[in-house]
Amino acid sequence: NALSGSGVAALAGALARGGLPRLKSLQLYHTHLDTVGVEAVAESGKRGLRALESLSLHGNSFATAGVDALADALRGGAFPQL
Repeated sequence: NALSGSGVAALAGALARGGLPRLKSLQLYHTHLDTVGVEAVAESGKRGLRALESLSLHGNSFATAGVDALADALRGGAFPQL
C-alpha cells in the first residue's frame, strides 16, 4: 500500500477534525508511513479517535521523533481506549 506519509497526514487531519468518531481500528501497516505521518496520527489522537482500540503501524520506517510524538500523545491522554 503506497498511502505514504503525506497521505496518512491528510487522513489523520480529517480524523482529528471529527471524521469517523467511532473508528475502532486503524491499520496503517506497510503504507510507507514516515515521521511526519506518525506525528500526524499522534496529533489526531489528541483531538479525535476517542474510540480507537487498535492501531497498527508495523512495516513502516519512521524516526524516533515519530515514536516520541506517539508516546507523548499517549501519556497526554490521546487514544484513551488503546
